[in-house]
Amino acid sequence: MSFKKIIFGLILSIALSFSLIAPLSQPVFATKDACEVAGVNDPLICGTKDSNEERELQRRIKRVLETVYLWLGIIAVIVIVIGGIRYMTSTGEPEKIKGAKNTIMYAIIGLIVTLAAFAITEFVIGALEGRAPEGGGTHAEEGGGGSGGGSGGGGGSEGGGETEAVGVKSITIMGISTLKKGEEYGFYTKIIPDYATDKTIKWASSNPKVATVSKEGRVKALEPGKTTITATAHNGKSTSKDVTVPEPILAESVSIDQKVTSITTGKTAQLGAKVAPQNAENKTLTWSSSDQNIITVDDKGKIKAVKKGTATITVKTSNGKSDSVKITVADAAEVVTQDKVKKLQETVKTYAWPSYKGRGYRHQKSEYTKAYKAATAAGWVSNKDCKGDDCGVFVLITMRNSGWEPKYPNKRTGGQYEWLSNPKHGWEDVTKKIKSNADAKPGDVIITRGQGHVLLYMGKVDGFSSKMASASYCGRSPMADGNKNIYHYVTHSHSNGKKYAIFRKKNQ
Repeated sequence: MSFKKIIFGLILSIALSFSLIAPLSQPVFATKDACEVAGVNDPLICGTKDSNEERELQRRIKRVLETVYLWLGIIAVIVIVIGGIRYMTSTGEPEKIKGAKNTIMYAIIGLIVTLAAFAITEFVIGALEGRAPEGGGTHAEEGGGGSGGGSGGGGGSEGGGETEAVGVKSITIMGISTLKKGEEYGFYTKIIPDYATDKTIKWASSNPKVATVSKEGRVKALEPGKTTITATAHNGKSTSKDVTVPEPILAESVSIDQKVTSITTGKTAQLGAKVAPQNAENKTLTWSSSDQNIITVDDKGKIKAVKKGTATITVKTSNGKSDSVKITVADAAEVVTQDKVKKLQETVKTYAWPSYKGRGYRHQKSEYTKAYKAATAAGWVSNKDCKGDDCGVFVLITMRNSGWEPKYPNKRTGGQYEWLSNPKHGWEDVTKKIKSNADAKPGDVIITRGQGHVLLYMGKVDGFSSKMASASYCGRSPMADGNKNIYHYVTHSHSNGKKYAIFRKKNQ
């Protein structure tokens, strides 16, 4: 059997079988009294021949058949399309052309049969419902002939085709019973029977200050408390549901858990805070600064240091709980200088002996010997005769290795003085400003005005007997200076008669 005959036979057999089902599908019903005694309320079982229940079953049968016919029609159309494609691609071969034509023909016949079955079903179901298939009038009531006055026979009831109304027997409100303040929720109902004629529901709230309900059953929680939501049908049947709006869980405390106590100008940092308890409903936080000119803070707790000073950052919950942290802002330039001073002092402390050992002491600290050899290998120290026991070499190695002045010149004291005197190198002569040790600053270079001697002022260093350090050309290794007052060099000259000058790096 060919593919076309199989398709055609399938469509034809199914269509004919369903067209025969309709007239045989009249249900057997129990009486309403029998259903009530048995406690059954099923529209597919209980009722009389002309009742709503029977009509409901007929409608369901009709819907099933209509769906089947729709799919059969779709299958037939698809087969027609396939046959057309086979015909167009037959390339003139007689057998292919014949097969394509047969496919189209069988599919068209199947489609016609399906449409005919649909029409028969419509007619049969329409007859069972008491109407013509296309627009006929309503049927007369059994045993009655119209209203009782004029023509017609004996007294029937009011007319023939009106359907008995089905009332609501019970209502159930479906949905949650607890809403938080501000929440909205749409309630819905389960009505018995579900084929009730009028399912209109009226909604009401016993306490609209707690929660309101719209005509569609949408409840909105307004304030903590309890209310009863009632749903009433058109025939008076009603049901209720208690709805509770609980008191909100408030924050009991807040704490800044990512604290910053110090920061430098221009820098930013992120503060964090935790609200307790964890299930608090409103965890909204507000951040503020006691002085926006010193520290600013955004609504997420991110701070930015504006200028030197101290400010207090506070975080607060929506119900007034708060926590604070005091933050000090240091000037970034000052912080850098402090770090550089510390590095300079640590370098001097590593290279030089902490006390003055006098001339002729040329036993170097091992760290300084290593630094001298490395500087010689790098080519920026050339005083090989004294192997580093020289004032200029000591200041040069200390300045470069500490990072205080990476460009400090590889020259003897006369050349160093000329380099420091040139303003383009970033140093200035502060000799006239020095009246005592209090006027000096770490990093100040004390040097003769020409060939002679050079010292380094380093400030107070733990364990050192002086605030200055130096070495001597082939005379002594680096050590604390014998003089303790820098002002001594302002008022006294070197043994060669050269006066001293004091130079300071700008912005230090």
